[in-house]
Amino acid sequence: GVPPEGRTVCAISALLTDDKDTDALVKRLEDYRLASRDCGSELLMALLCDLPDSKTFPAPGGPQRLERAKRTVDALNERYGGGFFLLVRDAVHDSDTGLYTPRERKRGAIEALCRLVQGESSELKCLSGDRSALRARYILCLDSDTRLVPGAARQLIGAAMHPANRPVVKNRVVVSGHGVIHPRMSVELESATATDFARLYAGQGGTDPYGAPTGELFSDLYGRGGFSGKGIVDAAAYLECLEGRFPDGRILSHDALEGAYLRGSYMGDVELTDRSPTNAAAWFRRLDRWTRGDWQNLPFMLGRGQGLAPI
Repeated sequence: GVPPEGRTVCAISALLTDDKDTDALVKRLEDYRLASRDCGSELLMALLCDLPDSKTFPAPGGPQRLERAKRTVDALNERYGGGFFLLVRDAVHDSDTGLYTPRERKRGAIEALCRLVQGESSELKCLSGDRSALRARYILCLDSDTRLVPGAARQLIGAAMHPANRPVVKNRVVVSGHGVIHPRMSVELESATATDFARLYAGQGGTDPYGAPTGELFSDLYGRGGFSGKGIVDAAAYLECLEGRFPDGRILSHDALEGAYLRGSYMGDVELTDRSPTNAAAWFRRLDRWTRGDWQNLPFMLGRGQGLAPI
């Protein structure tokens, strides 16, 4: 299993939109625990959740959904003897939109979790689980639609713990080793076959552990890569390099910048799956979001004094 010095929190970042989604997320938390039994007790499972944007605080129906999530996570802790956590933040008023929204969405949640597991003050409230037990070296970041396959968590933790991969930070940039390691991402089989559009655009779908070993040319050539938003993060390196670094409300594609500052690495022999858009409207909404994110990142690529290598 995982030794105590490699303790990791596997965190699913998600919005609690309705009761059905809430139940599915907690069920997925249990699935991940069962898929990662080879890690032992040093892999903790957390639902890192926010409520949707709202004109009022709290959001309509939000307290009821949180109470439902708390009951089901409490039941998991009873069944398995602990190791499950429900973490949530209060929304803050956004003057640009006039809505109550989670601060910096996923990026803000991951930053708050890094502070929590490093023993620093954090805006996260622990609604279920023993908050004092949330001390960890790594965070395994997953989205609500990510599938964690058996054995993947242990391999990622092992790679992060390897002496050659341990991050060395200089001037708030990882200069050797890696502060984040991300696996190969494929399209979930069910999602890839859901509609005719998905069959055309999503590719083969599913996992292919034997016939598709793959590398990443950029990472192979330059010893550094990006970040796909799903992977294992060194919490101390994340805080040292990124805390307070980005302007609030102006960064959509934060994972690209996180990969640059943390010297992201690609682990091609570990494969997770994600959902794919099943219709053209959803596909173009995602493309629009990605494109806006790329434009927002231009100052970090072109500006001076950002601390990044020219490549």
